[in-house]
Amino acid sequence: MSGSSVIRSEQWTLTPDGEPDAEPTTHAIKCAVCNDTSVCSEDFADPQGWALAHSIENPSHRTFREVVVRSWRTWPYR
Repeated sequence: MSGSSVIRSEQWTLTPDGEPDAEPTTHAIKCAVCNDTSVCSEDFADPQGWALAHSIENPSHRTFREVVVRSWRTWPYR
């Protein structure tokens, strides 16, 4: 016999992953004019420095997007 039963209904939540084995949050900056992108870094100062240098080298490139990669995890909500 096949089938499935619901024994207990739970609500779940989604939260940033704070577990010791979670991947680190990284940041990058992408130029909205030419789509060049900084390196990904855990330290925001690295992509920030890239964006400032990119604007100096390309004075018309003044619009950027931040790219954030953050691990998330689902948990039963209690």
